[in-house]
Amino acid sequence: MNRLFLTALVALFSSAALAQRVITVSVTNPMDAYRADQPVLISLSDYGYVSRAIVTCDGSEIPCQLDDLNQDDTFDELCFLANLNGKEKRQYQVALYSDPKLQPAQYPARVYADD
Repeated sequence: MNRLFLTALVALFSSAALAQRVITVSVTNPMDAYRADQPVLISLSDYGYVSRAIVTCDGSEIPCQLDDLNQDDTFDELCFLANLNGKEKRQYQVALYSDPKLQPAQYPARVYADD
């Protein structure tokens, strides 16, 4: 069975303006086949308090989601979906905001689930 292994390399660049951090995430598809909607997860434990995140690639915003995994009212991880051709490597820029007045961005729902 073929498995997709996406590798994410994160480099941190700090910016004092607006108490924002921008990181660059490199995502690689080592397979020959096109891969659609592959989840990329980034732990936020090294970035302190995060209230909002914006992910872009080639100047276009990518929908993303901040998750509070342990329900302590602090976001623990960031998730977004990547589309990659075979053997392709793409760079994503992730802006992390720590302003408590900012809320996470809202994107159109792509899935629906009931508890």
